[in-house]
Amino acid sequence: MSDADVYFRPFLNTDPPLLVQVWNRQPSFRGLTTNVTPDLFETHVFSKSYFDRESLILAFEKASDGERILGFVHVSFDVRADLADLDFATGVISQLRVIDCEKRVYVEDQLISRAMQYLAGHDARRCYFGGRFPQAPFYQGLYGGSRLPGVMAGDRYVQDALDRNGFEVERTIGILERHLDDPIKGPGGRQLLTVRRNYLINAIADPIEKSWWECCTLGIAERDRFQIAKKKNNEIVGSVSYWDMQPLGSLISCNCRGLYDLLVNQEDQRQGLATHLVCESIKRLASNGASMVEAQTDIANVAAVRLFERLNFVMVDQAKSMVRRVGPC
Repeated sequence: MSDADVYFRPFLNTDPPLLVQVWNRQPSFRGLTTNVTPDLFETHVFSKSYFDRESLILAFEKASDGERILGFVHVSFDVRADLADLDFATGVISQLRVIDCEKRVYVEDQLISRAMQYLAGHDARRCYFGGRFPQAPFYQGLYGGSRLPGVMAGDRYVQDALDRNGFEVERTIGILERHLDDPIKGPGGRQLLTVRRNYLINAIADPIEKSWWECCTLGIAERDRFQIAKKKNNEIVGSVSYWDMQPLGSLISCNCRGLYDLLVNQEDQRQGLATHLVCESIKRLASNGASMVEAQTDIANVAAVRLFERLNFVMVDQAKSMVRRVGPC
């Protein structure tokens, strides 16, 4: 058959089983949830208030005995800096999935081209693949890990397709794990004694979402937030949040928590507060039954990498945050 036998169309309500069929035929790699169901797609994709059927494009091949689905691309948008609405200047290709077939390269390139046409029609100027936290509108829990970091290292076909279509690496993200059955000991010394004397840590189970965006992307997940505050006036100077990484976490560990949104006020940094906050928070997660924590950070962020290494996190994978301008390569 020729390329003329391939055609493309937007999503229809009868398509979820076809999307599941494509997804479950992908090569396995760390960071990809396997054996997905239409219900999972409903929860993590279709139920989002900003889902647009025109942005989910499917590819089919005509045959004498009917047609078969070859793949799909799903494109959306970034979020504004205030996390209160979409930012239409920046697009996000949330997923590109094509079955292994003779026309795979052609279909991948055509799907990316149509995704770019969709973004151009909404005046977007650049496009990322997968997302860059917190700019990840769909598939949290189905792809990536504690965050959606871009294209996973094991996602070879997608990596090749992005390279062919003009995407460039903006940064490399390290995926780090800490198994909680090992003793959790933070760094000691005089600095730790000062922190313990002057700061306390508060735990908040099922916290109220900080923003519209957190509600959209993580509102359905079980979450925990820990805050570090000054003892003298209870002023909060930092926080870290975790979410139950389901369903992806069940493939990695029986009770896996994803670390996200680690923040310490700029004027309170370089005192060991972030290290103490993460150390004490994972201790409490372990006491509540968590068995592993995953974190992600830009590998060029030396301070963050060292923080996690001091707490015996191990880098187990990498991903690439990739971007290109919208328009011809």
